[in-house]
Amino acid sequence: MAFAEMRYKSAILGKETEFLVILPDNPDGQPWKVLYLLHGLSDDSSAWVRYTGLERYVRAGTHHLIVMPDAGKSFYTDMARGEAYETFLTKELPEYIQRVFPISKKREDTFIAGLSMGGYGAFKLALKYPGQYAAAASFSGALDMVSLIGNMPEQSDGFSMIYGDLNALKGSQNDLFALLEQPFPVKPKLLQTCGTEDFLYQYNLAFRKVIETKDFDYQYIEKPGTHNWDFWDDSIRIALDFFDII
Repeated sequence: MAFAEMRYKSAILGKETEFLVILPDNPDGQPWKVLYLLHGLSDDSSAWVRYTGLERYVRAGTHHLIVMPDAGKSFYTDMARGEAYETFLTKELPEYIQRVFPISKKREDTFIAGLSMGGYGAFKLALKYPGQYAAAASFSGALDMVSLIGNMPEQSDGFSMIYGDLNALKGSQNDLFALLEQPFPVKPKLLQTCGTEDFLYQYNLAFRKVIETKDFDYQYIEKPGTHNWDFWDDSIRIALDFFDII
């Protein structure tokens, strides 16, 4: 198993960008499965390897490439005033990785997960592009962005840079609850975790209440915990098992 930092000039972002990868050993020559692992609002692509035991957890026998991209504070969205990170993550980056690494292009071999902002991003991309991801996991995700933004009026300028007109967010393709109402040709398998003392706990409960009426293959786990790396280190181990990586 190896770890590498990758940098290249993104045409979509119009700048140099970085992503980190954990590469599996591949003695039988089979294409690798791939997990995209998304960071939170205050972090970058290095957070998962700096603050969790991720490398130790996947060391033995995995056939998955783990990709940790950087997405700034974009909420994994094509920003109204900023870079098109959603397009980058769902189109350009996968195409680049397919050229560089021997990964499978099959939906059933492609997974996505993230924490906080990245938990929202993982569920949004999996629900919006269900033909691309077999499964997704959200840890302490910002899953009810309409309510969250409504309760943080002091942050409205920053959120406007991401979403544009905040009054138009509800019911849009950036609203997870609206995405749940669309028809699905195929549904991703979903895992959601949240700590009961997390400031996003009520928003996670709101999402759980709705998705449990939608006939998804869905697993919800809550336990004592706050919005911190102790909880996310535990969650990534749960998710690696959920994705059958360990």
